Amino acid sequence: MKTVLTFVLFFFLAGLAFAQDQGITSELHGNNVGKIVWAKERITFKEQDRIPLADVFAADEPIYGRVYLPKSLVRLGADEDGGRCPNPASQYRIKILINGESRGVLNEQWFESDSWTTVQVTPRLAPGDDGDRQNRGVTDTWTAMVNELPDGDHGVAFEFWGGPEDCEIMFAQGGFTLSKAGDVTATLGILPEAKMTDPQLSQEMIQAVKDQGWTNEYPVDVVIIEPEWRLIRDLLGNIIRREINTHVVLKKNADGSCRANDISFTQQHLGGNQFGKTEFYGLGLRSYPVACP
Repeated sequence: MKTVLTFVLFFFLAGLAFAQDQGITSELHGNNVGKIVWAKERITFKEQDRIPLADVFAADEPIYGRVYLPKSLVRLGADEDGGRCPNPASQYRIKILINGESRGVLNEQWFESDSWTTVQVTPRLAPGDDGDRQNRGVTDTWTAMVNELPDGDHGVAFEFWGGPEDCEIMFAQGGFTLSKAGDVTATLGILPEAKMTDPQLSQEMIQAVKDQGWTNEYPVDVVIIEPEWRLIRDLLGNIIRREINTHVVLKKNADGSCRANDISFTQQHLGGNQFGKTEFYGLGLRSYPVACP
């Protein structure tokens, strides 16, 4: 009997967890379910109802959007169209049409939380805004698209598709008029303040990135954003290695422009106070254009 009750309780709690999501997050959300709305400043989660919306943008103005869904992508995948496109990973793509012509995918990502019912899209950032994890690379893609257009007014439509690439459903759409007068450049972000200065270590980090064999860009500078290494221990408390986080400036071979990406490095513990060579450890999701050093 206890076993039966345990299974019943497990499936009840699992179903309850599955059914919960953010729901409708604001008055703006409630009025725009299934839409993508736009503004000239970030539509932050806590201030959704304060931000004035816009539907006409100059090409060199900040452009921020927010997608509003009726449910989380996990629930939509299970419920919509007979559940033909299950989406446990909360995958999505944002596609663009300009003047009615498809321009491909602006962003392909997944929600960081399977409870989300809204997400931002940021084609063009305000000065000093270094972007966010969900929109890595979006500004570069958008800038390239805009610079292919002739001067004048253009109708831009965005479509939000959820599901795996081979089975997707459109859940939201929205657009604006873009007025272009000359080419634009990506808005430059601002590198964080360095918390550690160590020229030798920086050179070791640059070499570690070069060792990855990337062919489209190469490292030219490192900003170490932690004041000291973090010790990583095993379950018994023994030090096994240490890590540190940075923003690495990468220069593109194609056009000489630069971007910064968050990259972590590690050194293996050799015993005592000794550590091994500096190694590339992880590539983060933050990526934003910066001035080249």
